[in-house]
Amino acid sequence: MKNLTRGNIYKTFFLFSFPMVLAGVLSQGYAIINTVIAGKLIGDEALAAIGAISPLETFINSIFWGYGNGLGIYVAQLFGAGRKFRLKSVVVNNLMFTSALILLLSVLLVVFRGGVFTLLQIDTYILSECDKYFTVSILGRVPVLFSVNCVFIYNAMGNSTYPLIMSIVSSVLNILISVASVTALGMGVEALALGNVVSALAVSCLYIIKFSRVFKKLGVARHRARVSPRAIKETAHFSLSTMCQQSVMYLSTLILSPMVNMIGSAASASYAVTLRIYDVNASFYQNSAKTVGNYTAQCYGGQKYHLLKKGLRVGFIQNMIYVLPILLICVFFAEGVTSVFYTADADPMAVGYTVAFLKWCLPFLIFNIIANLFHHFFRGVAYLKALLITTIVGSVARVIISLMLIGPLGIYGYYVGWVLSWFFDGTVGILLYLFGSWRKKIIFW
Repeated sequence: MKNLTRGNIYKTFFLFSFPMVLAGVLSQGYAIINTVIAGKLIGDEALAAIGAISPLETFINSIFWGYGNGLGIYVAQLFGAGRKFRLKSVVVNNLMFTSALILLLSVLLVVFRGGVFTLLQIDTYILSECDKYFTVSILGRVPVLFSVNCVFIYNAMGNSTYPLIMSIVSSVLNILISVASVTALGMGVEALALGNVVSALAVSCLYIIKFSRVFKKLGVARHRARVSPRAIKETAHFSLSTMCQQSVMYLSTLILSPMVNMIGSAASASYAVTLRIYDVNASFYQNSAKTVGNYTAQCYGGQKYHLLKKGLRVGFIQNMIYVLPILLICVFFAEGVTSVFYTADADPMAVGYTVAFLKWCLPFLIFNIIANLFHHFFRGVAYLKALLITTIVGSVARVIISLMLIGPLGIYGYYVGWVLSWFFDGTVGILLYLFGSWRKKIIFW
């Protein structure tokens, strides 16, 4: 565990961010391998099924990612303020609370999955594959999201190394289980969901064991964390806003998902691949930006307001250094990158859609990098109103523009709407940083 506000900021940021970035890349590594398995070992149906279900799956995840983000910010403030007993109570109560909610939601979604598929306008050609993948994946959401929330908690306390180790363990297990299930057991697309669930379950158990050691190091091992509605209520100030922000961000994707599925299986397959490539790029700057969020929250909790501006500047430089190499590879070698996911006889329309996205849309990722950086900064200073405003503006712009363009341009219209949402989100973030009301509370310039 480390206080990020001490020492050389460039060194501190790099040492803290590198394990998080590497963990994110590893997570995307096994996600890429799963997508490749779907496209090359199972077939285009599996790839299209993942693409058709992904927006809903991501939206569900986003609800609890947002909650975990807010929980992490509160934990970072408690850690920065030295309130260790309260920290333990908040961590234990929130992990139990979110696990119960996830389980309830998962059961309801599986029971009513027929209606869900109808709303998503799933092509009947891939309906069977969607059903298999969806059932296994959704029923396994508890360990998957439990382990993600543990990452937020450990990062909040200045520990990015253990989550990296867990990411390596999870990645290896995921790949082994997925490959073995497909090749040895003859399973289909459900094998990819099974690998993710089982690996997350193993890692969640290791996180629980590790917590006992962390609490011992903090000197609160003997302090019993009782069930406390107050701990949930305290966290809600942070978690509900970030949960809404994340939900709004991915709700736009869910709203547009039926439109993409109606274009055809080629569009669904292309979206599965483009989303995976986007996620790989995003894993660099999104995980790097977590340093800014945790650093800002620790500064805020420790009342070191004069350090905030420098942290934001260093964070931007670091983000660009991390993401530029992979971004340039994807843009200038679009055909080669795309060929990794498709077989030689794959639908040429799906391949063409993906290549076009990489060449003409991905370069504008700079706006998403800026937007994401300010998201983490606003979380850290508890300016959650700005977090919601930027996300709502970007999401509404995405829905409106995409709905206007999908008709005449097909999947290309969807991609253009996606890019412009980055622009609006980032632009509003800059304006709120320069003129936002948070400056009235903290004067450090």
